[in-house]
Amino acid sequence: MLPQNLQLQIDKKAGEYSQKLLVENAKHISNNYRFESGSNKVLLSTQSQAMAYAVSRMPATYGACYSAIKNTLKNITTLPKNFLDVGAGTGTASWAVSELLDLQTITCLEREPAMINLGKDFMKQGDRVLQNANWQKFDLQKDNISGTFDFVVASYVLNEFSEAERQKAVDKLWQATNNLLTIIEPGTPEGYKQIMAIKKQLVSKGAFVVAPCTQSVCPLQNGEWCNFNTRVARTKLHKQMKSGDSPFEDERFIYISVSKTAINPVKNRVIKHPYFRPKVVSLELCTTDGIKTVQISKSNKQYKLARDLKHGDDFDCLD
Repeated sequence: MLPQNLQLQIDKKAGEYSQKLLVENAKHISNNYRFESGSNKVLLSTQSQAMAYAVSRMPATYGACYSAIKNTLKNITTLPKNFLDVGAGTGTASWAVSELLDLQTITCLEREPAMINLGKDFMKQGDRVLQNANWQKFDLQKDNISGTFDFVVASYVLNEFSEAERQKAVDKLWQATNNLLTIIEPGTPEGYKQIMAIKKQLVSKGAFVVAPCTQSVCPLQNGEWCNFNTRVARTKLHKQMKSGDSPFEDERFIYISVSKTAINPVKNRVIKHPYFRPKVVSLELCTTDGIKTVQISKSNKQYKLARDLKHGDDFDCLD
């Protein structure tokens, strides 16, 4: 769920536009992303379009960013102090990381002025670091990143690039980080394929895999692929924007986090929703030895922990 001060700000700003306009803009943006992505095209340009994007997409992308970053930081001993949000949009990843870390600085790089303006407005209601975030107009395909940062996140950005463009962008992101880099993409077969290619590229440069993978080469075979899921509650406005009555929506995503510092890798990651039966929890795990299905019975001392596990969690307490 979005931080309360951010949700209140979104609701307040959305009230400046007619619901009909926001719904029309949300559909327009969705069509643009579906049919016009790639080739560095401008997919939204007006403030009302940026607002429609914030209402319809920020809750889900926030959930994905928060989940990916939370699982990444579990395996880091030296926590980052300065943060770079690349392709920041309206600042979603920055809000997520500010909930999880005590940062000193946040820098947001975004191509579209309408997104920058709205992101700045939202951050006026955040903590001191968010209020003082450094926003810069920036095109990842054309511009070079100035300076280096402890933690770099690029969320929902690279899926719009060609393979050659993506490789160049990943190089820029890797060069910009002092230590930690997280890349998040939609949880589709194509998103998985791209993230695996990105992981291979980064490992070849000496990166250490932090999350979610337990090894540098994915053990899934025969066309199998994985993703992760976050469930977000819908507000009344969000339901209206989506033209649906469901009280929640599920956002599927895939990510890779790497470090320039050697870490102790996660041994087991839950890669599907746990299956609960009476007195037994069934888990499908990605492990350092491959894909395994394990049964945790009530007699096992790890049973209570297993009952609380969610899709995407690490589980390093197996006997």
